[in-house]
This record gives sequence, C-alpha cells and structure tokens, in this order.
Amino acid sequence: MSDILFTSLNVQGLNILEKRSSLLRLLWQKRAHVAFIQETHFRTDAIQRLMDRRFPHVYHSTSNDSKTKGVAILISDALSWELLEVCAGGAGRYLFVKGTLAGRRVTLATLYAPNSGQAHFLDQTLADLEVFAEGTVVLGGDFNIPVDPSVDSSRGQSSLSRSAHSRIRDVLYSHRLVDSWRIMNPSSRDYTFYSVPHNTYSRLDYFFIQHSYLDLLSGANIDTIAFSDHALISMSLTIPTFQPRAWHWRLNTAQLQDLQVTTEIRKDLTEYFSHNVSADSDPLTVWEAHKCVIRGSFIKLGT
Repeated sequence: MSDILFTSLNVQGLNILEKRSSLLRLLWQKRAHVAFIQETHFRTDAIQRLMDRRFPHVYHSTSNDSKTKGVAILISDALSWELLEVCAGGAGRYLFVKGTLAGRRVTLATLYAPNSGQAHFLDQTLADLEVFAEGTVVLGGDFNIPVDPSVDSSRGQSSLSRSAHSRIRDVLYSHRLVDSWRIMNPSSRDYTFYSVPHNTYSRLDYFFIQHSYLDLLSGANIDTIAFSDHALISMSLTIPTFQPRAWHWRLNTAQLQDLQVTTEIRKDLTEYFSHNVSADSDPLTVWEAHKCVIRGSFIKLGT
C-alpha cells in the first residue's frame, strides 16, 4: 500500500518549449503521479507537445478562438492507468477524465474558473461533473476566488459579496466536496497566489475530494510560489491497490566514455578485490558482492 501524489499548478502559458520542459522536470522532481494544469494557453488547432516518457498520458481542454485558458491532466507512467472517457468543456475551462487508476475507478477533474461569475461557473461545472463522474472524484484547479476569505486571504475579505461566497460553499457542500488542505491544516494560514497590484496573498488553488473518501487522504501541501505567480499544490491519497513500481538501475553507457569515470572504476575494482579476495573467501560471494559495490560507484560518479 502506498500514496498517490496529485499536484495542481496554474502555469500562465506553455507555448514556449523551455517552459514545457521546465514543467515536466518540476513534476518529475516532485514525484507527481497525477498533475492538473491550468492556463496552458493552447489553441485547439495548435496543441503543443506536453508529454514525455515519464508522463505518457496527457489530456487537454482548449479554447478555439484564442490562446487563453486551457487545462490539462497528466498521468505518470508509474501508475497503472486505463482510460474510459474524457469530457472537455467550457472553452478550455474544465476537463474531466474517467478511468481505472491503480485498480480503482476514479474521475479526475480540473478547472480554471473565470475572474467573475465564479459561483455560477462552479454550479454549472459541478452539475456536469456529477452526471459524468464514477468512483472516487478528485477535483483540483484554480478557482480564482478564496473559498473562505476570512482565512484564505491576507486581507480577510474578498471582492465578491458574502452571498456569492455563501453560494459557492453551498454548491461544494451539496456535492459532498471538502477542501483537502483545510482538513489537514484546520487552523493554519497559507496562500497560493500573490497579487502585485493589491499587495495581497490569497488561496485560490484547491484540491477537493468527497467526504466519504476522506479516509484515503494522507497529506496536503502548498509549495512556494516559484514557477509562475501561483504555487504548486499537492495532495496525497492512500490507495490500497497501488503498488509503486520497483526501481531498476541501468548503467548509463555514456559514463564508459568518460576517462575520469573509467579511472575511478578501475581504482575501485582494484581496491575491492585486493581487500576481499583471500584463501578463505567464497569466489561466488566475492563476485556477486562486487556488482553492488561497482553499481554504487557508478551511481556516485553519475550524480
């Protein structure tokens, strides 16, 4: 039994190759299994390549008329994944993906809410999600509004009216969705977005899960704001059927062309056999053990 790590990040556009590469590298460094991405800025007729061998399953929702909005879901090759259905809508505002993840039926949903009318958008989107969803629902993305301004905003208030915030909370409650980070940090304050014009911090990015699956929740975190003007957020779920793929070391044959590496390896081999070969030693044990020693040397030099 192990944890599956979900991440979400508003990237503010991925039409530059270097930025796409940086994002994939960041997700790999964070050991993300599933990544929800907002503001890809891809057009339907010009979707950029956003995948590599580590994230072979990529799904998009894009805008037809301009390089705005756009959301995506990436799934790591470390997971056993079988796709059932995809629903992309809202002109790049939301994306639902349904399938079997590590032997469990799940529905992955990401959204990028507009700057106004968030309550209406959320009401309509969650109504569509309820019709589409099966199994465990994981909802994440940029909601463009602090759900509870009193604790999710450094000012303690929001530009939306109290009635609008009340409606948002009612919509989430009616769909039995709970804020994973708040569950894990009931009395803490942290933020995912910094507004330069207003000099305020807000928590606009969320992961929600159904309250009936709270027993799966094992962690939630907010990273520093570094990749864009939003912080990467993460959530861990313990899925009993998930078994992490065993890591198998392979020799990087390019190391054999490096004079410094080959010199060090010859030195390590000489020292190993001089210290371990004797009349009392078992040749088979010495031979098998030397493989572990030299593998460690290659890893050290490669690092």
